[in-house]
Formats: sequence, structure tokens, C-alpha cells
Amino acid sequence: MRVVSLVPSLTEAVAVTVPDVLVGATDWCTHPAGLDVTRVGGTKNPDVPRIAALAPDLVVANEEE
Repeated sequence: MRVVSLVPSLTEAVAVTVPDVLVGATDWCTHPAGLDVTRVGGTKNPDVPRIAALAPDLVVANEEE
């Protein structure tokens, strides 16, 4: 499973519970400290080609973000 998260709070939840699946996160995802994944732009302006290049099985997003 490969996950890209566009929601900082959910990035942290995924990184803490199943760290091996997280392959991408926004520039605003700062927790947990030292998160070492590919950055895919912002929550409101994600870099879609970069996300696609990561070949995720799941992209976590939130309409309200």
C-alpha cells in the first residue's frame, strides 16, 4: 500500500500508525518531526503530476481543507 496525504492531521495519524505506507505529503505536513517523504505541494494546490509519479494506492484529502 502506498499513501499520499494532503491533510496535515491525517498525515501525522498515518505516519504514526503505519509509517511504511506513507510516500507523500504536503509542504504543510510538519508532524511527526523528521517526516521524510516526498513533498507534493500544498493542500489547496497539490502537484498532481508529482502525486501521480508516486503511484499511490490512496490519496487522503479533505474537502474542507
